[in-house]
Amino acid sequence: MPGDSLIHTFSARNAKTRADWTTFAAHRERITQIVAEHAPPSAASVCVLGAGNCTDLDLPWLTGRFQNVLLTDLDAAAMSHGVQAQLGDAPQRVRCLPADVTNVYPILDDVIRGQSGMNERMPELREQLAALPALAESGEKFDCVISTCLLSQLIDAIRMAVPERDPRFLELVLAVRRQHIAAMLALLASGGTLILVTDFTSSLTSPDLATVPDSQLAAYAAQQVAARNFFTGLNPKAVSEALAQLLPAGCAAPLLLHPWRWNLVPRLYLVTAHIARIP
Repeated sequence: MPGDSLIHTFSARNAKTRADWTTFAAHRERITQIVAEHAPPSAASVCVLGAGNCTDLDLPWLTGRFQNVLLTDLDAAAMSHGVQAQLGDAPQRVRCLPADVTNVYPILDDVIRGQSGMNERMPELREQLAALPALAESGEKFDCVISTCLLSQLIDAIRMAVPERDPRFLELVLAVRRQHIAAMLALLASGGTLILVTDFTSSLTSPDLATVPDSQLAAYAAQQVAARNFFTGLNPKAVSEALAQLLPAGCAAPLLLHPWRWNLVPRLYLVTAHIARIP
């Protein structure tokens, strides 16, 4: 792992993609379109989890659409750079909050460094992942909560500490997925809209992804899922079911949107979004 902590690892990744504004255009436009279509006109506040460099966010549009914009990410420098690049030195209506949205990165860091073993830290990992992160317990509520391909990064952090062949790996992946969805729901105000954007496979194992016509992407995605060619914990149907299980009583079933491609050079990723509204 680069550096000596997960924040250094993810900061290094952000540094590599900081200049990818142009290649992110279609992905950014799709996320903007989804927010425009699914957040009701009355929505005044939005929280974005996993903002990073903000290259998948149209900040001028977001700040024009919402009165209160909170960006969160582990990497404070990436957020600061992204906000300044789009909004200048005195951004209005935008707050940046560096945050670990899992509570477990310090534990994973210790395991990765060899300072403690998984056997001794597993009870603590289970306990922390069963709880909401501090951000979700702050009491602040938002009309719209968006997670922008963050869940795959949270799962990747687990992978760095626990080999995939370890039976505890899947347990922790499912726990972090459940926690992330629960945190998003805890941040939602009454009538709020949840938008969970997830990448679930890439051109590394789907080398023909670049040539699939847009009109056939949904069928192609279904083929990949049927062939079990998806990132662990990110089968779109399973994510949708996990979200449905955590929704309050009276909520409609989540929407699973048509997939699209995200150009994260040198790979393409297949991405979808899960939409839910709480009463």
